[in-house]
Amino acid sequence: MEFPRYWFAFSWKPGNETIGRGYSAFFAPTDRYVVMLLRIYDEVATRIFMDENNLTDAFSVAVYEADRLYNWSLQSNTNATFLFVENGTVTVASREAIYTRFAIKDGFKQGEAFYNLTCVFMSWIDQQRLFEIAFWGKEEDWIEMHGMFETILRSIKM
Repeated sequence: MEFPRYWFAFSWKPGNETIGRGYSAFFAPTDRYVVMLLRIYDEVATRIFMDENNLTDAFSVAVYEADRLYNWSLQSNTNATFLFVENGTVTVASREAIYTRFAIKDGFKQGEAFYNLTCVFMSWIDQQRLFEIAFWGKEEDWIEMHGMFETILRSIKM
């Protein structure tokens, strides 16, 4: 995967192998309020994650993550509003991913002002391993950086 030099990145993986392994990487530019997150679960972690959250397929994972972000937004603004945009499919690393795109009106507070979040969550399951990609951020920054996100998405190799 390639990403711009002015972005920062870090990755992590949990240490408990009895519940499987999930690998995560977080990418963000230093001058915008947007985040790109990649997660890959091994077979055991996929099964446990899906079972614990009552998920059945890649689409239910994307919806679950959207709901989780919305609930996070409600913690800082109980008046935040979920605005569905679209569901669809996209090819990532020669795999078909399911995605859901949405906005959260007044979804986060920065200083004394509330801002809208724009978000897309993608997921697919390949060889019993779950793959997730999220791209979310302040609406204006998300729109401005969406082209860069598409470039990064096209550079992902498996």
